[in-house]
Amino acid sequence: MRIIFLNIAHGVFEKTLLDFIKTFSLNTDAFCFQEADVRVCKQIKKILPDFVLFQSCKEVSSIGLYEQASFFRKNLLVKKKKDMPDGDIRVGVANMFSLSLGLNDLYISNIHGVPRPGDKKDNLARIRQTVQIINSNSKVKGSRIIGGDFNLLPDTKSIKMFEEQGYLNLIKENKIKTTRNTHAVIQAKKLVAYGYRFYGEQHFADYVFVSKDVKVKNFKVPNVEISDHLPLILDFEI
Repeated sequence: MRIIFLNIAHGVFEKTLLDFIKTFSLNTDAFCFQEADVRVCKQIKKILPDFVLFQSCKEVSSIGLYEQASFFRKNLLVKKKKDMPDGDIRVGVANMFSLSLGLNDLYISNIHGVPRPGDKKDNLARIRQTVQIINSNSKVKGSRIIGGDFNLLPDTKSIKMFEEQGYLNLIKENKIKTTRNTHAVIQAKKLVAYGYRFYGEQHFADYVFVSKDVKVKNFKVPNVEISDHLPLILDFEI
């Protein structure tokens, strides 16, 4: 199976993004997108007719909208379960999906972590959301894949907590050098005009964690300019 996690930045790079999705739709079973607004989802749906779309939206006054979109191939038996309550404005969004694969169960969590402040360091909200994600996944029996835009740097306690729980950090294991591209810096500098602080070049935000019973066949983070984030592409078996 193949799953792709990607913050699509509301489709700012729409043409190249749609071309990428269309190409990879031939051999991908699930796409888990963050920052996926209604407009761009309509365009993506047109090129993914064989997929079922699950959307979620959460509004936080100090941040804006968390908009998620997860596309699963229609032949997969999927049940959606929200992990982080919409009413909890202190944390980001995590949508958990359970898939029945023969005798095995697979749980996929699509994550968009707290984006502010832009330092991507530990704070109470980020620790809280990590605890919620870990606790929710500990309550299910089956293989688990947790991925998306965590808005965290690699040396944070929040990231290490996943590793301490036995999850394999595929960014670390595969020595991935960055999950961002040059547009990430350009975008961060533009936000200064709106009162946000520039924290310098940050090479990480996105991660995939898998339980030890997930057999990783291949994991790559290609340097493509389809967003200000890079896609996380996981080929696996359970």
